[in-house]
Amino acid sequence: MDSQTILEITAALLATFAIVQGFEFLALKESYSDHGVWRWPELEPELCGQNWLLKFIFGFALKAKNFYLLNYLRIFVAFWLLWDPSLLGISFILCIHILTLLRWRGSFNGGSDSMHLMILICVDLCFYFDKSPKLITGCLWYITIQLCLSYFKAGYFKLKNPTWRNGLALKNFLQGPKYATTDSVDILLRRRFLLVAASWLVLLFELSFPLAVLNISMAFFYIAAGAFFHVCNIYVFGLNRFFFAWIAAYPALIFISSSK
Repeated sequence: MDSQTILEITAALLATFAIVQGFEFLALKESYSDHGVWRWPELEPELCGQNWLLKFIFGFALKAKNFYLLNYLRIFVAFWLLWDPSLLGISFILCIHILTLLRWRGSFNGGSDSMHLMILICVDLCFYFDKSPKLITGCLWYITIQLCLSYFKAGYFKLKNPTWRNGLALKNFLQGPKYATTDSVDILLRRRFLLVAASWLVLLFELSFPLAVLNISMAFFYIAAGAFFHVCNIYVFGLNRFFFAWIAAYPALIFISSSK
């Protein structure tokens, strides 16, 4: 696939993610209302200090009612981006994402926010410099490198932890009070060898992910494995944002691996 097609696919994935985020924040309305745990009056002094201009700018977008309406705008622009991938559309989504991060002191959902922001910036640059093939290729390389490093670093730090090597860390995660276990998870918890095998499958997948850049066949193998990995995380832990953020980086990997 050529770089333009890759960018359009990536933009469509980012737009889909934005739609999901928009509906999530609409559903969380009470949490960031003036009576909620993330109320703007408590965040404003930390973000704006005594600067009246910042209070006006950020207050206009981030007060509870305005932030609620901002997410309707996010959904509308995202559907527009699905219909017409463009610099203006991706720039709108990027700006709304940055405002959202400011609303939550820089991060709402940890690593997925960072990955999402990085891809948005790279794709925005690609649309802006659409006549520069070298810059586009460089941005796609950057996304691919960050994608590979994200998996490798996660695997490396797990490997250093003996509780990941013996299955105990995975067991503790699955038994955590935040997550409700299913029948299939209960079967896994009752069999030690399955826990160890599952732990090592995760370790091997994450540590070897950089091999995906070698050729297109390897890329598709790791993309399939990665999609399965993230779907499992949604099923067990409900981590849907990680699925969308990381999947949005896969088209860049396809481009880089197929250009060898």
